[in-house]
Amino acid sequence: MSEVQEVRALIAAGSSTSRLQKEGNMIRQFSVTYQLQELRKQKHQKAIDFLENEMEKLNKNMLEKADTNSRLLANKLCNLEVIYALFEKLQEKKNFVNMNQEDVHNIWSDVTLQFKIRKEWITDLDNMLTESERNYTKQVRQLFKENYTILNSIAHMNPHQTHWLMDTKAQEVNKQILNGRRTFADLKLKLLTSEVELEKQQHNKWKRHQYNWQGFRIEQAVEKFK
Repeated sequence: MSEVQEVRALIAAGSSTSRLQKEGNMIRQFSVTYQLQELRKQKHQKAIDFLENEMEKLNKNMLEKADTNSRLLANKLCNLEVIYALFEKLQEKKNFVNMNQEDVHNIWSDVTLQFKIRKEWITDLDNMLTESERNYTKQVRQLFKENYTILNSIAHMNPHQTHWLMDTKAQEVNKQILNGRRTFADLKLKLLTSEVELEKQQHNKWKRHQYNWQGFRIEQAVEKFK
């Protein structure tokens, strides 16, 4: 009986050892898998952070460029010295002596030309903003393409999840671009509307000077008949 018990004890001990080895292998395998998942997770987050930081830089550069050029245009539009100078001849009656109707109309033609130039400045700004947005979109598209490849190679998410993540971020960018376009369009409209109003004011000013000139010429003609 004692020999049978010893054999049974050896078998039980062997079975226990085998079970422990299996459990140890499973723990080690789980530990390696967990470490691999954590490593992929860290790389994945690092790639996402890089994408967001680069997008923020691109957006910041575009907005800074738009702000700088908008301020430069605002300063140019606020300067009316050239237009005021064109009206100088009509400011005093003593200048009316050597002026005829063509001279008076030429002054308004010159003023009109200045407003045409100012409107071209506004169009130039709008073209610059459009080109800046086009470059921003191109750079973001390239950034998304590269990051999508990196995220798939990291494989923290399956391809479907990665595609959904990038599509969500792309929609956010598209919304941002559309908001920017509306802002640029509103800016152009306000500037052009302001120019139209200013041109009307200057035209009314020119007409008053024209009436003064006509009155002066009438007075001269009356004086000649006296």
